[in-house]
Amino acid sequence: MVTLEYVHQQSLALELVLVDRLVKMKKTIIITMLMVYLLVNLVFAADFVFKQSTEIDFKIPCFNSTNDFCPATTDCTLTVTNQSLTIIINNQNMTHNTSFYNYTIPATNLSSLGEYKATIQCTDVTESGYYIVTFEVTEDGTPSAIKETNRDIREVGVTVLIIVFILILFIVGLYKEDPTLTALSGLLFMAQGVFIAINGISTLNNSFVNGFALLLIGLGAYITIRSYIDSDEFQNM
Repeated sequence: MVTLEYVHQQSLALELVLVDRLVKMKKTIIITMLMVYLLVNLVFAADFVFKQSTEIDFKIPCFNSTNDFCPATTDCTLTVTNQSLTIIINNQNMTHNTSFYNYTIPATNLSSLGEYKATIQCTDVTESGYYIVTFEVTEDGTPSAIKETNRDIREVGVTVLIIVFILILFIVGLYKEDPTLTALSGLLFMAQGVFIAINGISTLNNSFVNGFALLLIGLGAYITIRSYIDSDEFQNM
């Protein structure tokens, strides 16, 4: 007779075995897979969009090699070019704050519509680095129609690529009869479903996106649990 205590024990055993199997995998393989997954999700973050001829308090966070906020001794400069590659801000010093640097871009420098590129260069006694970010200037501060369409195509394409990557991982796990890989693919399916549920997919209908996210979470949960049930640990219990 199956009791609640037995079911609870089996659930705990499932969690422990999955964690143990993931830990036993080569660290470089796991880190590479997770980094690819995370980077593809984050590479196409939302663009900055500002209103034409409106002053911008441009802020950027700054971290050193130990992942601490940059100290006041760090000098950061800002250079901005517009869509015709005209330099509108030329190597100007930014103001240090506790967790970020900022520079106020005058409204007169943002009279042209289009995409701008900002380059931030930070230098300390022993360290230096730079960061490039693009932003768009439109009439009302909302993304242009072309930009919106391109973003839709881009985000849908990236989502499809991520799912294909996880699916390939799942197929490889089945082919090699490796429950660890199939369990990892299930966890990534669930993670992608949660990501979509929280962030959506561009301007697609919310009900469709939420349903798709729930489908990925359910599929991931099934794959993860089934991979454990088919594992030797479960069969030998």
